[in-house]
Amino acid sequence: MRVLKPLAVKIHLHDDLIQVGQPIAARCESWGSWPAATLTWSLGGLKFRDPVVASTQRSNSTVSKLALVLDREDDGKELSCTAVNHNFPGGELKESRVLHVAYPPIVDIQLAAGYRLETLREGDDLKLVCHIQSNPTSSEILWFHNDTRLEHDIARGILIAANTLTLRVLSLQYSGEYSCYAKNDVGEARSQPLFIYMKYAPRCKVGFEYNNVVALLDETVKLRCEVEATPNDGVRFSWTFNGTKGDVLPIQNSRPRNHERTSTLEYTILIDSDYGTLGCWASNSVGRQRTPCIFNIVPARKRKTNHNQNIIEINPLRLRAFPPLCGLSSARPVPALVTNVFKRGTNRIDLIAVRQYSPSRVP
Repeated sequence: MRVLKPLAVKIHLHDDLIQVGQPIAARCESWGSWPAATLTWSLGGLKFRDPVVASTQRSNSTVSKLALVLDREDDGKELSCTAVNHNFPGGELKESRVLHVAYPPIVDIQLAAGYRLETLREGDDLKLVCHIQSNPTSSEILWFHNDTRLEHDIARGILIAANTLTLRVLSLQYSGEYSCYAKNDVGEARSQPLFIYMKYAPRCKVGFEYNNVVALLDETVKLRCEVEATPNDGVRFSWTFNGTKGDVLPIQNSRPRNHERTSTLEYTILIDSDYGTLGCWASNSVGRQRTPCIFNIVPARKRKTNHNQNIIEINPLRLRAFPPLCGLSSARPVPALVTNVFKRGTNRIDLIAVRQYSPSRVP
């Protein structure tokens, strides 16, 4: 009987869409060859070295069964079966099938092209991209900020389009962790969070925005100004004074000391025009703060008594040394806490109420 080359070769798969990690059985059949053809398998152009194959040869046909487990990297590769009659020169025939491997999403979040986190500032725009690998294509994509789901909201500057998130005119509330979520028919996944931070000009630390300070003439008050800023190194401070007449003047009788994000100013009220509003301003490489930290210096409040006495009500005033007064005789200054000062006339003190403490117990 004469030698014949293979006439046909055919691959049979049970499913067109193969689940990742699940074993499958592929069947290849060839006929028309004499003697019966030899069948070999390859995946992605690489032959199986030790395939799990069961082959059956009859007079002019051969059947080969291949068991394999596919990974997501095998999606899109060609599975080939080649029938060869080694007794017939050129007697080779091959069939290939493109594999479609179904796998759950693999998700990663990144900055869009052209954006750099180290140069991001308050007021900038930001675009994030959710990179998704999945088969079939993801049917749902969600965005999260600090585990709170984000919704498309033009008024708030939150723009969601497919796998991209755009944030318009960033403010500090947009700082934090961002992640994206994807889901398909096989499974679901959520990306590792991407922490977004931005540089911003100084602003008053909470609790330091506005302060009322009550002071007497010839009294020195210590004003402490604290700000928040990024970057926080190289923060510079300046103080301004807005007098009672609305004029802005250089600050007199003051000794400011600056350290990192804090500025301390010792301010002495010498005359009535020293009362007014002091503004603490800070700046860094991003810019100058928009609104200063305010210290409103006001005189002690006066009111009339039934005995035609003027009473000056002041906050408790800490004195380290107090001279003998009102019948108190002492060779050394007496530590005391002044609670109320009674004045009659313009300059002369008639009566002062004090409570004496030992030096170790002065507040």
